[in-house]
Amino acid sequence: MNDSKILSPDEVDEILKAAKDDKIDLTQLIGSNSVLSNPKGKNFSAKILGNITDLTWIECRNQFSNFTRRKMIFNLKKAEVLTQTDALQDKLEKRIYIIAKILPTNHYCMIVFDLAFLHQIVNVLFGGQVNENDPVSENPGKISLAIAEKIGKLVLDSFVLACQEYTKISYEIFKLIRLPNLITKVEEDRLYCMDMDVTIGSFESAINFMVDERFFCEVIPRTEEVVLPNTKNFWRSAIESQVVDSLVTVSITLPNIKISLKEFLEMKKDALLPISDPRSVYVDLNNIKIFRGNAGQLNDTRVVEIEREI
Repeated sequence: MNDSKILSPDEVDEILKAAKDDKIDLTQLIGSNSVLSNPKGKNFSAKILGNITDLTWIECRNQFSNFTRRKMIFNLKKAEVLTQTDALQDKLEKRIYIIAKILPTNHYCMIVFDLAFLHQIVNVLFGGQVNENDPVSENPGKISLAIAEKIGKLVLDSFVLACQEYTKISYEIFKLIRLPNLITKVEEDRLYCMDMDVTIGSFESAINFMVDERFFCEVIPRTEEVVLPNTKNFWRSAIESQVVDSLVTVSITLPNIKISLKEFLEMKKDALLPISDPRSVYVDLNNIKIFRGNAGQLNDTRVVEIEREI
């Protein structure tokens, strides 16, 4: 039987195109064109990276809603790998910067949010209402800074929970600052940046969580790169071997008979149609006749004996 009747050469070629690209984009699932530094000969799991990222913002929603007792909506806007300069280029004014160390790896991370978000959280915690038109102080007091640190802890707690399936970590907050020029610990590092949009009532803001990319390089499981023959025939053989093991439905039909249109239109219940030898049948796949056969019986089982391929 010709394999092309199961999978045509064109169909195999289309599948080959999907398997041809050997580049690995770890953040493709979450909309980024940047990738983590990939040690030679290692493959990282984009799925695990995506899971940790998604679970972080989902846990943030739960943590913040429980803390404020108000419904807060978190959505992941984007996730990408950037240098600190690029990550902070549009986040240099009226913001809080919290630097923390991830233990036991000793890699650093940073949480960034604006003063307006802090102001609205303080309002909610002290019984006020969310009002995006409130004036915002550029010099928050001790209570506001204590709440700002709590906001950082909520994000970090969410990250710890997101990672727990893959590694056990904790954290230590290193500093809380309001001027980005005082940031020192992560200055030379490439950062995996999760930008999360936050909505409280009618107020919209954002939280940016940035993690030293080396943390993920150490935590995400890696497997040795498998080197396969880079030939079209190899992949064609592999694909076809998978296809021929799959299940298909075949039908057994009698040979065609011919009658006049008048006879067909006059056909009613109990009408009789003349047929040739009822033992002569065809084996069809997808309504295509593949084999000619003879119907019969073997012991107690009705069978079709294949006579020839058509």
